[in-house]
Amino acid sequence: MTEKRFSKGRILGWVGLVLGLVMIISLTRSIFRLVKQGGRLQQVRDRVSQLEVEKEGLMSEREYYQSKEFVEAEARNRLNMSRPGEAVVVMPSPSEEVVSAGVIESEKPVWQEWLEYFSF
Repeated sequence: MTEKRFSKGRILGWVGLVLGLVMIISLTRSIFRLVKQGGRLQQVRDRVSQLEVEKEGLMSEREYYQSKEFVEAEARNRLNMSRPGEAVVVMPSPSEEVVSAGVIESEKPVWQEWLEYFSF
């Protein structure tokens, strides 16, 4: 009876079943890993395209900063320089005007002004 229970065919069948399950589990893990890496790959591609757009913007900004127009504008605005034959006019800043206006002081004490304001 023991010979029928543990025959070569049954043992090979069980070994084949176990090996098949191990292979299925291994393939499933590999598939999940590939799917996860595919999502990460898309994120990296999106980031690369975003950085390329940013690079283009920075390159055009660099070209502007290296242009003669920028240098001339900076010389005029920050250094108060001018071309030959032009005159530089310096205007007072708005904050200086506010300070020079000052506060109007009255000769009456504040409590009298409030009393006059609320009196009928």
